[in-house]
Amino acid sequence: MKKLIQVLQLVQSINPWAIFNVLITQVLTLSQPYVLLFYSAKIINLLIDTTQYEVVMREVIVFLIIMYILSILKDVFTRINTVSKNDVYYRLDDKLTKKSLSMDYEALCDPENRLKFQRAEEGSNFSGGIFTFLDEVLGFIFSIIISIGVAGTAVVLLFTSKSVETSSLAQFSNSFIFSLVLVLLMVIPVLVSVVANSKASNLQFEGFQAITLINREFSYYSQTILTDNTAGKTIRLYNGDAMILKVFEESSLKFSERLTEVHTESLRYRGGSQIVTLLAMGILYSMIGVKAMVGAITIGSVLMISGYIQTLVLTLVNGLGKIAFLQNMVNYLQFFIDYLNLPDAPSGDKPVKDLDTFELKFDNVSFSYPGSDKKVLDSINLTITDKEKIAIVGQNGAGKTSFIKLICRLYEPTSGTISLNGVDIKEMDREDYLRQLSVVFQDYHLYPFEIADNVTLGTAFDEQRVMESLEVTGVSGKVKSLEKGIHTSLKGQYDDGVQLSGGESQKIAIARAWYKDTPLVILDEPTAALDPISEYEIYRNFDELMDSKTAIYVSHRMSSCRFCDRVLVFDLGKVIQDGHHDELIEVDDMYAHLFNAQAQYYIN
Repeated sequence: MKKLIQVLQLVQSINPWAIFNVLITQVLTLSQPYVLLFYSAKIINLLIDTTQYEVVMREVIVFLIIMYILSILKDVFTRINTVSKNDVYYRLDDKLTKKSLSMDYEALCDPENRLKFQRAEEGSNFSGGIFTFLDEVLGFIFSIIISIGVAGTAVVLLFTSKSVETSSLAQFSNSFIFSLVLVLLMVIPVLVSVVANSKASNLQFEGFQAITLINREFSYYSQTILTDNTAGKTIRLYNGDAMILKVFEESSLKFSERLTEVHTESLRYRGGSQIVTLLAMGILYSMIGVKAMVGAITIGSVLMISGYIQTLVLTLVNGLGKIAFLQNMVNYLQFFIDYLNLPDAPSGDKPVKDLDTFELKFDNVSFSYPGSDKKVLDSINLTITDKEKIAIVGQNGAGKTSFIKLICRLYEPTSGTISLNGVDIKEMDREDYLRQLSVVFQDYHLYPFEIADNVTLGTAFDEQRVMESLEVTGVSGKVKSLEKGIHTSLKGQYDDGVQLSGGESQKIAIARAWYKDTPLVILDEPTAALDPISEYEIYRNFDELMDSKTAIYVSHRMSSCRFCDRVLVFDLGKVIQDGHHDELIEVDDMYAHLFNAQAQYYIN
């Protein structure tokens, strides 16, 4: 019940009228068959008992007017529901997206949370969506209420109506045994249905859990590998198509087999339940017919009572049988709620004031990635001062990018503190703090938006400054050559989008960092796709333009070190050297080895 209330509260918070609209639609839908049965029985009895056909016609007209009004109202509310449905689904997707954006990066990368996200999406789809859930729940509740209320009168009439005939058949129809059999015929299908549907729904939910994991693998191959340009090139160059197809087919086969197994088992239980219901209904109709044969009820009453009792029994069979199914629907939608309830990224409440000076200090900072005890950063102690230009170098896996991620608050230190101007950055308002940083990672991302939007990306648009940023990074010539200039969409969802080269894309990503105009700029190996001349020009331009800013450069190309005031050499998670290029090159240690090893390819 608690989960059900949570789902209803979620819908109510999104669209306050959605539940009311579904409720009215269900009442209008459920009332129509009862009105039809009531007036059909009444009109048949009038045709048999009276010769005043104007009375019959009056009842027919009243019946048609009522049915017409109900149909019109149902149609109106169905259309309103369609609008509400689209609105709710859009807002649910919006909530899911906002939650993903508001979560801590570390939590977002957690495989368990990624699985929760997938189950949040697939759970909604697997259950038929939250509106299907509302239809089912409210339909279940009101169908039982209306059926018991209306059909209850018919059942009372059937049990209390006695035949005045003296035949053995008439006496049997008046007996307690006859009434007991009627009760059993109504109860047995309901009990069988509850058991069968419970087992079938449990099977479906267990199957869903397994299918989610299989579908995750299937989606990776169908939506990532087969549609990714880079993966496509590798597959073709290394004849990997046979291997990929084999894995794809195996994943697809596992998905199909598990889905078939779930549906087959469910059908076996539900099919048996339906057979029991049909047999019980057949015998029940025969016994109602006996009541009419011995004069206990009228012909019209046979139609009404049969219809009411059939509706009552089927409502109870379907309704109570759906309890397990509805519970599973709640469980599916609970995945959605669980994901929304994941904590947002932690944020302090101290504002970051205008930074006249900038001092970023690492105090005995160590860091291990979640789920691992291995320290990728070990006891880092250093201070980055105002307007300082720092190069970070080291071999792969030395901890360079992890160091940058801690500065960006993508992860929190396992131990130690990072402070900005003496204040622990964890105590600072996260958004305020991040507004002080411009960062370009090697695995940067451009979006299928206009070039201008990719540069500004949330920062106020200034066309002149956009062009300046493109000029600084050396890609303005390419952009100016495009028909729509900075308003050209990049390749993606738009048919008229352009496909930029890897180097051009990286330059736009770097232009984004320059455009943001922050006290601290970080370039984490963003020039990997650039030729040495382009890289040199970008670093030279940045060095000139970043005169009033603090800058950190991470690169395997040692040329960036010559522009910097200071070089940090990382190895196995520690800073093993710290100094100016001219100082470090004279020391027989890792920096000199790295620099000279790279230089020999240009000198010799």
